[in-house]
Amino acid sequence: MLLQIHNRKGYLKTILPCIGICILVSCGGSAGRKVRFHDGAVVVLTGGTNISNTRKNGYLETMLLAANKKKKLYFRNMGWEGDTVYEQYREEGFGEWSGHLDSVQANIVFAQFGQMESLDGEAAIPRFIELYKKLLAAARGNNRQIVLLSPIPFEPASLSLPAAQAASVPIVNAPVDKYADAIRQLAEDEGYIFVNLYEQLTNADSPYTSNGIHLTESGHKAAAQIIMRELQLPSTYNNNWEPLRKEVVSKNNLWFQYWRAGNWAFIYGGEYVQQFSRDWKDRDHRILPEERNAIGPYLDSAELRVENAKRKL
Repeated sequence: MLLQIHNRKGYLKTILPCIGICILVSCGGSAGRKVRFHDGAVVVLTGGTNISNTRKNGYLETMLLAANKKKKLYFRNMGWEGDTVYEQYREEGFGEWSGHLDSVQANIVFAQFGQMESLDGEAAIPRFIELYKKLLAAARGNNRQIVLLSPIPFEPASLSLPAAQAASVPIVNAPVDKYADAIRQLAEDEGYIFVNLYEQLTNADSPYTSNGIHLTESGHKAAAQIIMRELQLPSTYNNNWEPLRKEVVSKNNLWFQYWRAGNWAFIYGGEYVQQFSRDWKDRDHRILPEERNAIGPYLDSAELRVENAKRKL
């Protein structure tokens, strides 16, 4: 299993840079290029809250697994609430972006940024692209595939505000479309794959966010189907995949606990010297790292359950 493949010492030193990068490739900006899913590939999803929340519903991962039934794929969600291209706040000890991807031996990265950054206005686009380009360059590594997802459009209607009041809400006039266009151009210039979620969700027939910003579960399902279609893969969700999706979500919960341990600062960060992380009798024996590492075998078992569920499709 994946955790058994990696060198433990090196993995623990670098696994913390929370920004792994998953970039969804787009047919529009990449002239028909497809993502190459090879057997054993590690796929990382990264970005802000909407990407982070994909771990809770599993639609995209389930559909990608179903489309690659004969290949063993490992998915690692490294999205983080509040992340932007400008800042990815982490506790001391989490490490750097590129090291984080290297720690899980990422082959394919799906990344989504730009929605919250668009609140800075159109004038900020050049700086946004400059920093995004640097972030992606660090993630690219040796032939790592990058798929760029456009930001989703804000949905002011879901706020249910009177027209006079809604006009003053920042998300109403944020130029998300201009940011999506700039990201498309970035993908074309750098040879990344681009998926235009903005354009297709703008024309959605039903609400897709809970608060104008964050996707609902049905919104995540719709977005996953758009991504699959853009990647030239089967894009209709099959309800017979529900047992697989259940195992995907269960595995993602274990990965979250393993990767984003609540007491990380006391395990490997700036607070590791505190007595809280040590055995109450033997103060030289640190127990919190052992408790965190104990999740590893359970995660390996969860990967097996995902694979078994996929084989039954």
